[in-house]
Amino acid sequence: MRTAWPEQKEAFMFAGVNDDMRILQDVVRSLRNLRAEAHVPPQQWLNRAVVRVASGTHTAEVLKASVNQVCNLCRVREVLLEEPGKEWAYGASLSSVTGDCEVKLPVGDVLDVPKEIARLQGEIAAVEKNIAASQARLNKADFVARAPAEVVEKERGKVSEGTAQVERLKANLESLSR
Repeated sequence: MRTAWPEQKEAFMFAGVNDDMRILQDVVRSLRNLRAEAHVPPQQWLNRAVVRVASGTHTAEVLKASVNQVCNLCRVREVLLEEPGKEWAYGASLSSVTGDCEVKLPVGDVLDVPKEIARLQGEIAAVEKNIAASQARLNKADFVARAPAEVVEKERGKVSEGTAQVERLKANLESLSR
């Protein structure tokens, strides 16, 4: 109870480690989100994931050193690092952009692609319907004038979140349709 707090030691300070960890976390989060969007069960192993990042960058070096961790954390057998302009040769995939890299998850061998396309189209329609409902409320001058400010902001937030979600779903739909 009376002991002093431990003192920070310079020998245990590693410059840049937080940035490196943030890069790794962003890629893992993106891959896990893509798995969740495709409704791939967390326990199912996927064959590969592809991260497109310019070689020679700090991000590429961090990911090259952490490929095994990404594989284990995302339940992927192989993570390939590719240049951004390389032609895509892995079939239907979902993709996401994080930082200075694009994360792509080939799902053609684990999903029924036509069924997934239909599901995404239905999800896009549902989100667009919600956006339209929120936008209709915001277009009413009476609603904006009488509603509390936090309610109006909540509706605006729903519109902006829904718009971002539709863009992400459309990008996934486009990548599956190729």
